[in-house]
Amino acid sequence: MGESTSAFSYANGYVIVILGNVLQEMRKGMFILFSLLYGVGVFAQNTDELRDAYEKDKRDVKAVTEYVRALGETQKRAQADSVVREYMARCPVVQLEDKDTYLLINKFVFEDVYSNAFEYGIFMQRKMHWDREAKNDEVGEKARLLSLLRGMQGSISNADEIDKRYEVLSVLSGNLRKEVDKRCLPAYTGDKYVMPGYDSLKIAHLKYLLQKGDLLGQEIMQLKIGVYEDYVAGNYAGMVEKLNLACGMNFKKLDENYTVQILSVLADTGVNREVLKSGIDLLNRLIEKKKESADNYYNVLGRYYLLYGDEERGNRYKLEGERVEAQKRARFGDLMNAFEK
Repeated sequence: MGESTSAFSYANGYVIVILGNVLQEMRKGMFILFSLLYGVGVFAQNTDELRDAYEKDKRDVKAVTEYVRALGETQKRAQADSVVREYMARCPVVQLEDKDTYLLINKFVFEDVYSNAFEYGIFMQRKMHWDREAKNDEVGEKARLLSLLRGMQGSISNADEIDKRYEVLSVLSGNLRKEVDKRCLPAYTGDKYVMPGYDSLKIAHLKYLLQKGDLLGQEIMQLKIGVYEDYVAGNYAGMVEKLNLACGMNFKKLDENYTVQILSVLADTGVNREVLKSGIDLLNRLIEKKKESADNYYNVLGRYYLLYGDEERGNRYKLEGERVEAQKRARFGDLMNAFEK
């Protein structure tokens, strides 16, 4: 017994020593990180000198880039944004053909999907030659931390750590996806889902941008626009057909709630029995395909069966949906109430 206790104490002591060393190294790393973040030590940027160089020639992309980089590293995002927008106001959109300019503005000017710069940004993303710089394995710990910090905090990421083409592609795709969702996704009004108002010019522009480049999640954005345009045209059968196609292709990044939202909208439009039958088949396929996440399908499926005239199944799924909602409310009631306020 004494030997076991002694061995156990020794093991515990060894673990404590290891944890102590790990914590010490973490403290050293955090000290360096905070030093970099707040401009302490040899890596601090002299923003005054860079600002003076920028003021001398506001058209010089090198001076603008270095100044914006310094502002980003010191958490002055608003100032960096202002400098970039001022620079873009002075130079033609064709200046995006310069890679330094392109990388400089990607997190700022590419926020407006209806701007000429956004369209040209998609064009240049495909046309530009992208070189991924080789990493240097011999860099020291401080330099590595600085590199990571620039990638997380800076307005221009470090080329040694990040594939620049993918970075810009992510910005373009993400901002375009937000606008597509804003224009095409149903909104919950408190008692039902409703489709947003139709703006033909903006929808046409979004379709044009999606045809112009190879963007991340492009097929899903095109699907949402197609479903929305079918709704506007009253082609409800086409809406369900596109959802069936997406289900068959197994679009992994398509939120499963999107299908429920669209089918909920259709249930309030007075669709015919053919569309109701297609919706029922689709919901049953989804339930069979994803049993573990099928809870949110039951209420909608119950509504469709009732509209179709099958009261037995309609009431059964309606009760099942209410039971599931009651379970969720019991487990996550406070959280759900917070989101519903």
